[in-house]
Amino acid sequence: MIQTTRGKIVKCIWIGDYPTFFHKNMDNSCILTVEAHSSPFLCPEDFSNGIKVYIERPHLINLKVLAAEPLKKLFNVNVNAEVLAILTKEDFCLNEVSDIFIKNGAVFSTSEVSKSVDNKDISKNTVIFRNLCPRKINIFKEVLEIVILDHSEGSASFFPKKSDVLKSPIAPAFPYKFTLLKMDSRCVASMQWLEKKVLPKILKWSLDIPNYPIVPSINLLSAKDYSMNLHYLKSKYAEKFLKIWNDYSNTDPKKYVYEDISIAAYISL
Repeated sequence: MIQTTRGKIVKCIWIGDYPTFFHKNMDNSCILTVEAHSSPFLCPEDFSNGIKVYIERPHLINLKVLAAEPLKKLFNVNVNAEVLAILTKEDFCLNEVSDIFIKNGAVFSTSEVSKSVDNKDISKNTVIFRNLCPRKINIFKEVLEIVILDHSEGSASFFPKKSDVLKSPIAPAFPYKFTLLKMDSRCVASMQWLEKKVLPKILKWSLDIPNYPIVPSINLLSAKDYSMNLHYLKSKYAEKFLKIWNDYSNTDPKKYVYEDISIAAYISL
């Protein structure tokens, strides 16, 4: 579990090259977040275009959906804790949520507002109400979903109506979110290392604590001083000893040379 400003990450998986987190908010509600990283080939505008395709044409990837029917579109929306509590914990009503948005200053789509949104001239959110129409109407029913586009964060959050999606599982049965992060390759490599190397070890150690104890003598020295002394001795003696080791011993020089230098670095302090 990793503490973040948005809550606690209770699970982390990878979808392709993208880290995926289940965020647990302070009110114990959860939202699945898929975080893509930007690159020279993917700018925020391109990411927004891709999200737009998914919003308007979900049937391209979801074979259970025939089409998405837009119901309402609001601009200049203030998404506060009250709204999030309704969307994540309650079986919300479209008119109820819409009224809350409008009371907080949201406006319906107009040509002027739409133009400003396309030009990214607003800082608040856009909210889209849509119905997901099933391909097999004899088996499934429509699912109401609310989409929140956060222009400042560069994210899209999807909140399905719980009673709809539980009866008609044509969409994820939980809130989920896509976010474009500005990250360089070093950040991505670090996240992959934490996910693929560190987290599996932590899970292993949670069930099986290593038997070997911490050697008390390690705490008798400054880690910084030891590291500097070790680096000095390695740079001065390692290459020389590696070359002549086989003249005196048949053992593995890389193993014993560096091991002996490590001991010498400790003793000489």
